[in-house]
Amino acid sequence: MIYRVLTMTLMLALSTVCSAQDRAPRSAGLRVSTGVGVGSRAFALPTSLGVEQLRTAPFATAEASVGYRLWPERRLGVDLIAEYRTSLAWTLEQRPLFALPERIEARSQRIAASISPRLRFASAANRVIISLPLGFGMSSFWPRPRQFPVRDFVLAGPLVRAELQFEIAQRVSVRLGPELQWLLLSSPSLRNSGLEPSAGLTLAGEAALEVRVSTALRLALCYRESHARVPSTTSALEDSERYATARISGEL
Repeated sequence: MIYRVLTMTLMLALSTVCSAQDRAPRSAGLRVSTGVGVGSRAFALPTSLGVEQLRTAPFATAEASVGYRLWPERRLGVDLIAEYRTSLAWTLEQRPLFALPERIEARSQRIAASISPRLRFASAANRVIISLPLGFGMSSFWPRPRQFPVRDFVLAGPLVRAELQFEIAQRVSVRLGPELQWLLLSSPSLRNSGLEPSAGLTLAGEAALEVRVSTALRLALCYRESHARVPSTTSALEDSERYATARISGEL
């Protein structure tokens, strides 16, 4: 009899502890995302021989990101985010200044890392959230010329983005975020052309429509557009990027 009472008491205690652990808010979480879609890039690059241009050229793109969320269920939290985006099997027609057009392989890439304070204004997850990602981003264009050299370039610097996320229906939310980047770093090829990278700026924006399939799974349609301008002694580098992707995210 005593054995049964002790056994039932132990089982009840274990059940109570487990229930308390289930109700306790998580202190951290991990989100992994991947996506595919289409992108485009266009630029006008001043050189000593004239302006080298790339008209709007589309390509397939893939992306991946990892986010570590501190205090995901509290009103105030912090996100640590790393993002990567690249073109896939991109070939484009390059028109040299004094030669016939030719097809070349190229790669367009973007890497960014940020820390983002996050403020939630409702008890339910993803009701209204304001985030302020602060970090560093790098965008690059890498051609593989065949007969005539084509200039590659890298633009990089600190960035800040103000994001607003809100629900428009049950399990469906919208995220909007304008972004500003100060282009402090650039590749030697740009500096040799007389460009002044410390005066460069990028104006960008992101938008996403997200569906919460379950607690751990989310689907999203995302769009990003950016316009960079780096002045030179005679002209300016103007670089534009656009990306539209379908993304799947998992949370742990």
